[in-house]
Amino acid sequence: MNELLDLLYGDENFCGLCETRELETKYICKKCLKKTKYLGKINFDSKYIDALYARTVYEGDIRYAILKLKYQKATYLSKTFAKLLEDFIYRENLIDRFDSVVYIPMREKAKAKRGYNQMQLVSKNLAKNLNKEFIDCGFSKTKDTKDQIKLSAAERIKNVKNAFSADFEIFNSKNILLIDDTITTGATVENFSKALKNAGTNYIIVLGIAATL
Repeated sequence: MNELLDLLYGDENFCGLCETRELETKYICKKCLKKTKYLGKINFDSKYIDALYARTVYEGDIRYAILKLKYQKATYLSKTFAKLLEDFIYRENLIDRFDSVVYIPMREKAKAKRGYNQMQLVSKNLAKNLNKEFIDCGFSKTKDTKDQIKLSAAERIKNVKNAFSADFEIFNSKNILLIDDTITTGATVENFSKALKNAGTNYIIVLGIAATL
């Protein structure tokens, strides 16, 4: 199914948000870029994350598109979100603050059930757009967790505690851009960042497509 959707909607002249064609910009139209609410840097008390950003608010068309990418095999939207984040990175002057792009891993069982990791796709496209290293190995999710969307803030923190690992040989001295789809409590990115810092990562910027407010 996702291969068919990519064939129908995955070309660079198609906006994944409003589903119009003949764009002046690739994968997302100027109208959607302009009307999507702009967030920026988020104040977040963290032991492991050096800076936390989100492009927009988790609502409306963005919320619908994130859920569509995640649960309806609309993998063509990974290119739309990569372009949205690329625009944000240049607007925020972040391009020189990281060397590599990484994403939140899934358990292999969960990935096999869905057929893909949506943030792996977004991150791969983003790294390609930015001409940055894409790290696709040397890290994993080490325990099964519940879907965060159904949990309270306290339950989210407990759910992902010590749920990730990362390899020193891969991440030592790296400056990382960590991509996630939705920032809520920050528990997932905080715990994965802990694993990255324990593996020797020098600097971590977290960038979410959207955040709940």
